[in-house]
Amino acid sequence: MTVGMENLNPQNDPCLWPIKITDVDRTDIVLKGPIRVKVDLVDLFPVNDNARRFSEYHNNKILVNDAKLDRRWMIYLQTKDAVYCFPCRIFGPENTKIGSSEGACDWKHLRDYLKSHESSRQHKDCMLKWINLENGLKSCSTIDSLAQSQFEQEKQRWGDILERLLAL
Repeated sequence: MTVGMENLNPQNDPCLWPIKITDVDRTDIVLKGPIRVKVDLVDLFPVNDNARRFSEYHNNKILVNDAKLDRRWMIYLQTKDAVYCFPCRIFGPENTKIGSSEGACDWKHLRDYLKSHESSRQHKDCMLKWINLENGLKSCSTIDSLAQSQFEQEKQRWGDILERLLAL
């Protein structure tokens, strides 16, 4: 999902997610998906103390045949001026900088860091878990799909009740 800076919701901020993410939180986060901030050419990414900044160039991985592969898993937060790995943040342990609430912000070495992170076993495992859960939720074929649909109906019902109460 791509959003402008003004539409960034705090619940989409990986820094604010709990360290221990529950299955309910994980499901909710996966349904929303990773957020990609769209920055105008006029409003470039902020410059850090070393006169470096994040570049949209890093949103794609260039393959050997010069094809571009979207790094859909990568989240950049302008508020923290750091990048995060969406699946590692929700499925992995907090032992990697990019998978923690801290994020990675060494712009000089980011290309090498991303290359190393993408090829790590932990990242691949987290990507697999994310894709499986995302596909299962979209096709309603998770183990607890009946419970999930009941939860969504109950959530909608209480949202409607709250909306009616606030309208009074």
